[in-house]
Amino acid sequence: IAERGPNSELSRNFFREEYTLNHKISVLGVPYIALINGICMGGGVGVSIHGPFRVATENTIVAMPETQIGFFCDVGGSYFLPKLPGNLGFYLGLTGRRLKGLDIQKAGLATHFVPSSHLLALENDLYRIEDANAAKISHLLSKYQEQWKDEYKQEFSLKPYIGRINLAFNADSVEQ
Repeated sequence: IAERGPNSELSRNFFREEYTLNHKISVLGVPYIALINGICMGGGVGVSIHGPFRVATENTIVAMPETQIGFFCDVGGSYFLPKLPGNLGFYLGLTGRRLKGLDIQKAGLATHFVPSSHLLALENDLYRIEDANAAKISHLLSKYQEQWKDEYKQEFSLKPYIGRINLAFNADSVEQ
């Protein structure tokens, strides 16, 4: 894409298709579940974050690394990051900070957390749901998460810094 220049037809088509897919996921009429078990950046964020069910594991790493090289958040980052609590989304979007495991759910990027060793069982149980709908899926995901709440109960790693993050990223513009 870069070799053809920023105004090339190839670039426009690539991003048009990527953003169209992200939008279609967000309005899909059937339940969409993203099981995120590894590195999730760029397009991986786009095909997971816009769905109603996003399951992270202890192996999941999420970030918007494009900001570290001067690009703006893509794949809808300007839509979903500001919806995070306080100014956390602005912090993540402007710094490219990586989040791992349970922190992804604590930040609001994942809806559920399930240990990776139980993903296969979760997948099998999801397949077995008759007349699957959002309520049944939500119930099953919550049931899986509930099993591990005592084992995975660490505090959000950014909790001690939330006050400073909210203050530092509270301006009306980046320049301020």
